[in-house]
Amino acid sequence: MKPRTAHSVAAMRRYIQMSRDHVFIFVEGRDLDPNIYSRICGPVCKAAAKSYEVVVADRVAGEGGGKNILTRLFEFLKDNNSLLDRSAGDSKLVMFYLDKDVDDVFGSLRISDHMVYTLHYSIENHLFEQGDVVSSIATAGSVDVELIRTRISDPIAWRARSVNCWRDWIALCLLARKFSLSSPASYARHSQINSPPDSTADAATLSALITQMQAALGLTAEEVQRKLRAAYRLIDMVYRRTRGDLIFKGK
Repeated sequence: MKPRTAHSVAAMRRYIQMSRDHVFIFVEGRDLDPNIYSRICGPVCKAAAKSYEVVVADRVAGEGGGKNILTRLFEFLKDNNSLLDRSAGDSKLVMFYLDKDVDDVFGSLRISDHMVYTLHYSIENHLFEQGDVVSSIATAGSVDVELIRTRISDPIAWRARSVNCWRDWIALCLLARKFSLSSPASYARHSQINSPPDSTADAATLSALITQMQAALGLTAEEVQRKLRAAYRLIDMVYRRTRGDLIFKGK
């Protein structure tokens, strides 16, 4: 199904004002978010006798990913006193549900009653933590569930092992995020140093990527290593607290 025509932020504000619904739930993605957040918000709205609409980010015009688009819409509505719009007979409440990513690490979380973040890096982390991983994989792959159990006998240990395997990649991603690099490593990319994905990092490829990042940043080797050591210290602190989902991208 194709998404509806995207509105400018001003047109979306007008759409909200003219709608018969009372609550507008803005989410980043079309694949998982509408289902998950409607399950959370739907019963609350029903109990309050308020109709609601889940609106995916691609309904709003703009460049960048869904989170950037929704952040711009949030700022526009806030500046125009429209997060709780009382311009018509019925008040209209606007809520945003976003992946936390590592915004908390870099101090870029927006503090507002209208902005809700995942506790972990992304909504996928919560699915892996709270869902039935073995049954879900068996269903998605149309295979015998017992075959999956032989591979993943302990889902909690499996998740912890996956996080540990990607320790080096996460360090590169944190460095890339700090300096707004889109390559050669970033959270938007699949790991280039873990092949297969459940293996530890390939040392030669890791070294090559660090050299590429050094060139892109225009820093000396020592400066890059110093910044990477800081990233590793953060990662290891989080890991010791068994909270790897805070910085590991679940997707």
